[in-house]
Amino acid sequence: MFLDSLMQFISTTPDYVIFDLETSDLNSRTAEIIEISALKVKESKIIEEFSKLVKPKGILNPKATEVNGITYSMLECEKYIEDIFPDFLKFIGNSQLVGYNIASYDLPIIKRVAASLNYNINNDYVDLLYLAREKMNFLPNCSLSTIASYFVIDIQGAHRGLKDCEITKQCYDKLIDFVPPNTDKNMSKQFSSYRTDQSKALQQLHALLLGVIADDKLTEDEVMTLNKWIQNNKELEGQFPYDRVAIVINEALADGILEQYELDEMLELFKEFTNPTTENMIDDFELENKAICLTGNFELGEKNIVEQLITNKGGIIKKSVSSKTDYVIVGTLGSPDWTCGNYGSKIKKARELQEKGNNIKIVTESTLTNYLNNN
Repeated sequence: MFLDSLMQFISTTPDYVIFDLETSDLNSRTAEIIEISALKVKESKIIEEFSKLVKPKGILNPKATEVNGITYSMLECEKYIEDIFPDFLKFIGNSQLVGYNIASYDLPIIKRVAASLNYNINNDYVDLLYLAREKMNFLPNCSLSTIASYFVIDIQGAHRGLKDCEITKQCYDKLIDFVPPNTDKNMSKQFSSYRTDQSKALQQLHALLLGVIADDKLTEDEVMTLNKWIQNNKELEGQFPYDRVAIVINEALADGILEQYELDEMLELFKEFTNPTTENMIDDFELENKAICLTGNFELGEKNIVEQLITNKGGIIKKSVSSKTDYVIVGTLGSPDWTCGNYGSKIKKARELQEKGNNIKIVTESTLTNYLNNN
């Protein structure tokens, strides 16, 4: 119902203004605006832009500067918000406002500033975060950068006002027509994990791969976008699937020409990289004297129950993955997490061992269930 009403609201208002703020702090109750940007859109075309840096009256929180890269030296010669805000209000007029995560962050700040200057803002608005959560809950998260990566949108320069407006506009256009794959929304929201900067980058790569394979075809432009991302993230060398993607693309681009058969081969490889078990479907699955490591949650029951079922058949349970591991078995209830890019350390380790030539297999719970039912 929410998605239907939101889509109806969007479809009846083709003209709008996208806006974004960069702020001095991460707390919406106290943050000052240090950059205010907007794009005016008419019939899906950007017709005018607005972007101003703003001098704050307080200090900049280092954590905010770390996000947006805006330093006080960039702002000390700029005007204060009271001198810029009237121009912003004139720019947006009575237009519908569109943004990403604006309902809980940008709009409260805008309204607080407006009230302090004796202005009132009552524009209708659409927060694309809600639309993304409805349609894209199969991704590891619904941050703007992750959604953009899925749709193969360039995010270089993100976290600056005008660039974020441009990214939001492109995501808006994609989300309106996007039809979600058949995933279990509740299941995909059950699982999360602590994400380091490196794991976030790998998730972004996974989102990029999901985006380019979504229509079951690969274009030269998509390959070049992936290659640019690979070149800009070389700190991921030694990680799966970064190395495999880099090798595949470098080999294809070595002669400067991309043939259709190369695009087709890369498409199939990228499909394998986004699903750890596709290349390991086996008919000779056996538990006796095999070293087994479990990951995820299982329809068969709690892990201790699954472990007992395996040991009853002669399997040897291992708590971690090593070169001596025979099988990593992925619980069905864990799969929405790792198939969205959050592989988890066990699957990631297994894939890295596979790359080194180890005969470790990654299989789904269904393989285990079939074995138990037939033996």
